[in-house]
Amino acid sequence: MVDIGQAIAITFKEFFIEFFFSNCIASVAVYDGFDQTAPLLFKGCRGDLPDPFTSSSNIVYILFESVPVHHGSKFLLEWLQVDRQITSVTVPPPTVPGCGGLVSLQIGRNHSSEKVTFTSPGYPEGYAPMLNCEWIFETPPGYHLSLVFHDMDLEQSSSCYLDYVQVYKGRRGLPDWRLMKTLCLPNATYELIESTNLMKVVFHSDYYVNKTGFKGNVNIVCGGLLTGPNGVIDMQNETRALHWFYTYHHLQCEWNITVRVGRTIAVEFPVFNVPSRNTSYCAENSIVLRNGRSRNSPMLGQGRYCGTQLPRDIPETSANELSVTFIGLSAAAIFKLVYREVSVACGGRIVLSAEYDSTVIMSPRYPNVPPPHTECEWIFMAPAGERLHLEFLERFDVTSSPDCQLAFVELRDGATVNSELINTFCKGIPSSQYTTGNMLYVRFFTNAPEPKNGFKASVGIATCGGTIRGYGGHVTLPTYPGQYPNNLDCTWRLIGPPDHYLVLWFDELSMPYSYNCTTGDYVVVTEQMPVNSSVNELVRFCGSSSNTTQSFNSTSNEVTVLFHSDDRSESYHVRRGFSLRFNASQEACGGQLEGPTGVFESPGYPSTRGYRRYCMWKIVVPVGRRVKVELLDFDLETSVQAYKHRLIFYDGLYSLYLKTFHATSEPEVVRSTSNSMAVIFISHHNVGHRGFRARYTSDEASPCVGDLNGDSGYIYPPARSLNLVSFHCEWERNLQTNMNKTIAFTLLNGTISSTSSQRCYHHWDSVWFTAGSGVYLGHFCGNFTSPARILSPFMNVVMKATQSSSGTVDFMLQYSTFDCGGSISGPVEVVTSPMASNGMYPPNTACVWDVTYPSGSVINITFVAMRLESDCSHDYLRIRNGPRPSSPLINTYCGTNIPMPVLSESNALWIEFYSDGSNEDQGFVLRLESVFEGCGGLLHTKGNTFTSPKYPGKYPPNSECTWDIQVKDGYFISLSFIERFDIEQSTECSEDFVQVFDFVNDEWVSLLKLCGRDLPAMINSTGSQMRVLFHSNARGSNNGFKATFDIKCGGVISGKPSGQIVSPGFPQLYDANLQCNYTIDYPDRYINLEFTSFDLERNDRCYFDWVKIFQRAPWSTSLEEIGKYCGSTIPPPRRIKNMVLISFKSDSTYQAQGFQLKYEVDSCGGRVTRPGIIETPSFMGRYYEEANCSWNITAPPGQVVLLRFSRFFVESSLQCLYDFVRVIDGDSFSNDRVIAQICGDHSNSPPVLESTGNKMLVHFRSDYSRNFPGFTAAVIFKTACGGTVQVNSTAGNLRPVTTTDPFMYCGWLILGSRDQQIQLSVTSLNLTPCSNLSNNTTRVDNCSCSFLEVRDGPGPVSELIERICGNTLPPTITSSSNQMWVSLTSETGVNANTFNAIVSGVGSVCGSPIRNVTSVPQDLISPGYPSSYPANARCRWILTSNEYRRFDLHFVDLDIEASTNCTADYLTIEDVHVPYVKRIGCCTRRLNVRKKTVFLKFPYTLQGHNVITEGLGQNYVFNGGAPDRYHSFSNGVRSPQIKATFCGRGLPIDYYSQQNTVQVTFQSNSAMSGKGFKLRYAFEGCNRNYTGMQGRILMQTVPSECTLMIQAPANFTIALYFLSFYIQQSEQCLETSLEVRDGPTRNSPPLARLCGYAVPNPVFSTGNALLLLASGTASYTHFDITYTTTDKGQGCGGKLFNYGGVFTSPLYPNNYRNSSQCRWDVSVPIGTVTLLKFTVFDIGPRNTCDSDFVELYDVDIENNVETFKTRYCGEDNPVLHEGSTGTVSVIYTTSVHNGGTGWVARFTAKHPGATVADDNW
Repeated sequence: MVDIGQAIAITFKEFFIEFFFSNCIASVAVYDGFDQTAPLLFKGCRGDLPDPFTSSSNIVYILFESVPVHHGSKFLLEWLQVDRQITSVTVPPPTVPGCGGLVSLQIGRNHSSEKVTFTSPGYPEGYAPMLNCEWIFETPPGYHLSLVFHDMDLEQSSSCYLDYVQVYKGRRGLPDWRLMKTLCLPNATYELIESTNLMKVVFHSDYYVNKTGFKGNVNIVCGGLLTGPNGVIDMQNETRALHWFYTYHHLQCEWNITVRVGRTIAVEFPVFNVPSRNTSYCAENSIVLRNGRSRNSPMLGQGRYCGTQLPRDIPETSANELSVTFIGLSAAAIFKLVYREVSVACGGRIVLSAEYDSTVIMSPRYPNVPPPHTECEWIFMAPAGERLHLEFLERFDVTSSPDCQLAFVELRDGATVNSELINTFCKGIPSSQYTTGNMLYVRFFTNAPEPKNGFKASVGIATCGGTIRGYGGHVTLPTYPGQYPNNLDCTWRLIGPPDHYLVLWFDELSMPYSYNCTTGDYVVVTEQMPVNSSVNELVRFCGSSSNTTQSFNSTSNEVTVLFHSDDRSESYHVRRGFSLRFNASQEACGGQLEGPTGVFESPGYPSTRGYRRYCMWKIVVPVGRRVKVELLDFDLETSVQAYKHRLIFYDGLYSLYLKTFHATSEPEVVRSTSNSMAVIFISHHNVGHRGFRARYTSDEASPCVGDLNGDSGYIYPPARSLNLVSFHCEWERNLQTNMNKTIAFTLLNGTISSTSSQRCYHHWDSVWFTAGSGVYLGHFCGNFTSPARILSPFMNVVMKATQSSSGTVDFMLQYSTFDCGGSISGPVEVVTSPMASNGMYPPNTACVWDVTYPSGSVINITFVAMRLESDCSHDYLRIRNGPRPSSPLINTYCGTNIPMPVLSESNALWIEFYSDGSNEDQGFVLRLESVFEGCGGLLHTKGNTFTSPKYPGKYPPNSECTWDIQVKDGYFISLSFIERFDIEQSTECSEDFVQVFDFVNDEWVSLLKLCGRDLPAMINSTGSQMRVLFHSNARGSNNGFKATFDIKCGGVISGKPSGQIVSPGFPQLYDANLQCNYTIDYPDRYINLEFTSFDLERNDRCYFDWVKIFQRAPWSTSLEEIGKYCGSTIPPPRRIKNMVLISFKSDSTYQAQGFQLKYEVDSCGGRVTRPGIIETPSFMGRYYEEANCSWNITAPPGQVVLLRFSRFFVESSLQCLYDFVRVIDGDSFSNDRVIAQICGDHSNSPPVLESTGNKMLVHFRSDYSRNFPGFTAAVIFKTACGGTVQVNSTAGNLRPVTTTDPFMYCGWLILGSRDQQIQLSVTSLNLTPCSNLSNNTTRVDNCSCSFLEVRDGPGPVSELIERICGNTLPPTITSSSNQMWVSLTSETGVNANTFNAIVSGVGSVCGSPIRNVTSVPQDLISPGYPSSYPANARCRWILTSNEYRRFDLHFVDLDIEASTNCTADYLTIEDVHVPYVKRIGCCTRRLNVRKKTVFLKFPYTLQGHNVITEGLGQNYVFNGGAPDRYHSFSNGVRSPQIKATFCGRGLPIDYYSQQNTVQVTFQSNSAMSGKGFKLRYAFEGCNRNYTGMQGRILMQTVPSECTLMIQAPANFTIALYFLSFYIQQSEQCLETSLEVRDGPTRNSPPLARLCGYAVPNPVFSTGNALLLLASGTASYTHFDITYTTTDKGQGCGGKLFNYGGVFTSPLYPNNYRNSSQCRWDVSVPIGTVTLLKFTVFDIGPRNTCDSDFVELYDVDIENNVETFKTRYCGEDNPVLHEGSTGTVSVIYTTSVHNGGTGWVARFTAKHPGATVADDNW
């Protein structure tokens, strides 16, 4: 536990927890609270180091459970107090400054520290588009948060669906968010929004209009959720209360208090001043207490309290929940409420804090006599660093006996029964007791048949002192540097890390002086020597000094600081006390030594320094061996005090003393008898001596006989013939066995005693037993002539036998295991005696059960059957009132009389059964049931029963109980009422009732409300949680009810279109023998399944555990299996229509984690009659395949529909045939009403579309493949504005409709005649721009709120010419063709002066925009050529042919202003596609803009593909002396859409179209100009010469004959690589073929004649020319060839530049035995990276790796840097290589030893981050 308001960060340093396959044999669990009912932070096993984690509270509960099997388990964790954060919520760091974050508000000394102001990013200048900001606010439990917005200026919409703020609250203190408000309107300001202690605020902005943003304040307010066993509501701060009162004009605070289940809550008011003029009505101020969790719960006590008198006799709640409401209407009041949980069991776990710093405990029934045979345990925890103080009050009356054997109060300095003993008391009133740390264990025990009255004690946090752990620290008095009080006694423990010593020094001493500092005030630092518990005083000081002494050292890692002040005062002197600091030493000594042999030595050996040191080595060797230590060197201090320097040896880890060596001793070999030894070295100022060096070995067997790892066996001490004076033996059972077993240790005979004393000691001259968890099981001591036994229900048992030099330990012990007994955890269990085949319990049997039920409960023991032998000395049943074999004995039972029920005094029992060798009977049956004082609780285990209070008696009035049933995920709950049901009958069950809730979609939903006397039918939940609420009013009562529940798996899902299914128990192990069938039934709908986790027992054929998926067979009612899965491979996603059955089966053996799957049923489209958002249905972030959605949108009469997309990414395809969004002007489909058909990626410019009437139909369709993120669009209703303006003969006016609507959009399509351009002249403009954001945030364009857009084309996705806002008139704007799109967007309404313009058609300076291509060459020139082109010119030409033929564009001249990336003046050329010219209505056509395909009202369809035919691409964008490239590329496609851009001077490569239509665009700005350009175009000729150093030949149609020539420079050769090939097969390729000749003429030697469909092998020339002759009449001929040239020999290297291609090793597939090095430089266009894949790789055996290998380099051409990536040689299987740049170099080094056929490599261009499927290769 750490300080209140803080959290605990836990890091595991070591972690190995045993497991068997996937089963955890042991486990470590960390809970986020004070016990196992708290949320689980971590639970795990195996050897992987867990990730660090942090609690959400200041307490964690760590549970370690272990059954040693092979190696045992261990872990080491480190914890640190940290500021509390919400660790269960991930708050990503904001990508935009000020866009979200985590804010913690803390209670401070004044209210100014309890609030925070936050704003939208950029406020008040304006926020950016497409923001998604998330703030999470938190405050400590017991308070909650309020939010008030002082400014709200967002884009407005009626239901806040465009830009908005959403406010969520966390539920019951957890980040389980519930939406409270969605805000966007200005009237949202000054509305008070109240949350829990967790609040989340989400801010979203869309792509469009942005405003100034918002400003809000979050404040801490009183009231909230309190959990924990005890706590305080403190409203004594009048300043804060008055602040709240005047802020909110009244004060109403509500607290919900929840303690652990099964407990009740007791309340008292230490401070109460709640004035009200009439205390009968409490009209002004009051506190209301309710017996439950809500305002509807019954009143507790008198219910409403006010006045100035402390309320008395407030009853406890009936369950574990309490509601407290404080109402202040006139003035602030003050009060302090203290609550604590109460349980029927004595003892408990109590947490103290600064607010709740003390409590009182007492023995049961005090001051009356407690029940006999009672045992109670309390555990107290205080914040880290504090000490605890216990003071006995009033009386101490405990039965006195020798050694306190009959009754006692035991105090231990820690939290467990194994902590260090403080003292044991049984007579007289003990004095004050203090702990040294922050935990205290108190145990009250009485086994007296007539106990005395018991005790009462207060436990609180000590006023000073404590424990400080760490590598350093600082100690002062609590009042330092002020005056300390009189009569003060403080003790601090300073503890450094193990194996270190401490360096200490005083900064200041300020005390009165006294002689020797033994009286008066003083401070003393002491240390306790671990070896003999003697106390050594290090320093003692009194008096005053600001510079006291030099530092001093401790011997070990721990010291004690004591401060004492007497009752004398000195008024003339301020006594400040002291300031002490310490650090741990840098060096360490001692530690754990493991392994068969090793060496250890003294600190600093062989140069020992003069420090006092205490070092301890713990040596552990393999089991069955003994430790032998030899001193290799030994040189200690020989002065007068040499006796202080010594080396001490113990057998076992500090168990049995063996030997001590001083400086004068003669070292000898030291041996242990066990497999462990402790060695201690003590040094006092050892100067000038070396120290020691020692070696340990384990080559000798241990003399201890036997082991515990069988089902039975014998154990003996070392043989007497060994003449051992002393020994220590340890045996440990570490085999995996059934947990429901008992181990019986029977001492057959023995003498176990000490000659120096008749008393038995726990560790000396005895044989004792402990469980691995530390539970003490018992010991043998004395002379035994008849058998004695010790029983253990735990399988991990350690047995130890120790004989001192003055004792005798001689024995024979037998152990046996029995199939009975074990550990029982409740809450309802049946315990039976074992049964033999004859129906009787077997003879000579021993069983023991360790029973530990939920904390806070007691156990009701019901004897169902009892038939034992009548003599209890032979067969018996023995029950003890506590968790251990030494707990008080309740009774020993035998015979046949059934005893009366027994109620334990705690939550634990120890039950033993024994039978001897004769007279067996039928045995016994016990029913053990937990009993809680309070009703309600948390139920987990099927078969649990619960009842109304006092059942079967009358339930009390004003009761409320809540049972939350929570089982493992994957199960559902079946609730049954049994025996009787008697609840007061009332109309609609409004008085007394039982209400059952189901947990659906994170909300509790009422299933039934029950009353009356009819037994209800079975009730099922839909998931793993159910709630049962019982409520009674203030009147009479009935008998109530009794209920139980079962758990089941599977079910039918038909009303929940999305969710998840998990295997029972997921993510923990599923149970054995399960058969779960889940049916999802949605007729005529698609069901999407996606497994997110999968881990089942692995088997090749899935025989054992499996998941099967079935679907309904087509045209049948039968089911067909479509998948069966097991193992850990996640099954593929499934999309199934109508119905799917998921069947899960597990067998009885191996269990694993199971599975988790998400399902979602297709749901989209519908009628839309209100503004809002529509979007594609998505699953896992992408839209469905085969989706078919239609939204029928209707606006009010007189308005139109505006569809404004904010994101759009749909599969791109030619003509948008595959996936698309079709928008129709009306409510039904009609070709002549299509507004647009859209696909592709429009992320940077989402479309805005508008209807002409009040109806619009939006249709989305996807095919069966390639899904993308989809779209989101806002549906806006607005006044009609805009239209089509014809200007071919007369000018027109643009004037928007005047409106006060907050949002207005107008779009005009301007059309001129074919030979015209459109001019726009703005005559008035008054568009208020958005302001710039501050410099530290993302900048928003000035024209993002109200603006005018002018686009060069027919619609809203045409190329943007200019965006205009403000009130400065722009110059005249001219389009490039006879279409222009003008749109107006306004956020502030429209008036007569907002915007006016004149549009007109003018003669084009560009000439005819449509050019027909023929076989006759024609020229296309820029305006004014050959003179300078005009400024601000904009031209667009369409070159097209009536025949579907490609053509060439040849540059005759190019002189255009050069600029980087051609951003000034430029010429662009791109292929477009016009499959048909069909008029749809007036003027509807299709348009493709780069990668975004849109069908719009426009006469041409523009889409196409291109390849780079030859050259290296450096002139692809030509700008004179600064070559650059421009490209556009679809992921993984080798024929990308492309636009070539040119500027500068020179003659770039020619452009070869791939379609029958090309678009040419020219644009100039107002700056410098040149002559322009001259292009010559004509049909492509089949005959062509290729002279580039590399290239790609792509032929899709071949006439009767075609000749292609490749000409390389002299001394170069040419390599042809075939990527694809399709020429109709003919005999000997005589009819249709591709012939390759090794030279420039038809007479050159033939290299290949090719036809068919197989991809040919590469062809390599011997000279610098190749002639390719293609011939044939086939309807379809196709080939794709990559070629390159080289001067290094045939096929040896070259350069390749393209979007994709192939190349091979030299002469592939022939063997290439040649000593050479070949290099290929493979480049792709800028903006992409190279993806390289070897499809064949064979370069001989691995033993030639030194001479034959392939290396890959990434090349940065711009900076001339090559980076080595990898190397491959013989027998390697190269992986896919993704380059970091656009160029990869492949270097192939070979020798004459090369024995392989070579390799084939394919490459493609790839956008970084994109995925390229295998079929794209």
